[in-house]
Amino acid sequence: DLRIIFRNIFLNKKLIAIITFTSVAISLFYSFSKEKIYKGSFQIVLKDSTNNKDSLSSIFQNNAFSSSISNLVKSRMAKDLNTQVEILKSPSVLMPIFEYVKAEKLNEKKDISKYRFDKWLKKSLGIELIDGTTVLKIEYFDNNKELIFNSLNKISTAYQQYSDKDRITGL
Repeated sequence: DLRIIFRNIFLNKKLIAIITFTSVAISLFYSFSKEKIYKGSFQIVLKDSTNNKDSLSSIFQNNAFSSSISNLVKSRMAKDLNTQVEILKSPSVLMPIFEYVKAEKLNEKKDISKYRFDKWLKKSLGIELIDGTTVLKIEYFDNNKELIFNSLNKISTAYQQYSDKDRITGL
């Protein structure tokens, strides 16, 4: 019976009003006191080192027997891309950027005694391969817009240097 529910609400209107007001006040205080986090991002098209395998895959697609070979080639390409992504996430590529961020945080008079690479990578960086593509999406989170911009530029430069090193090694 709805009359009973409405009667209970009407009788307890002061309690409901107090709880609502308190919840709104706490929520507003929390939202205004919380430090704002900004995000910057860019995308990189990873060089597919298996271009010849891709053309080989298209040749094999016409034959039913060859579809298993085509699937094998495609899985090999996916493994190569995932390996490339993991290399790009590694400290050998990202450590100079991490050191730069630490130095900037120190200049801002922030405590960096507990700043560790693995925590920084998980908390501040989002690096993922977009499904079905060779596009790598990089996102950087911080409360300093200028630091985001500079860090993303440094990450882009580091990735370009890594790909050049890989190309030179291939030659």
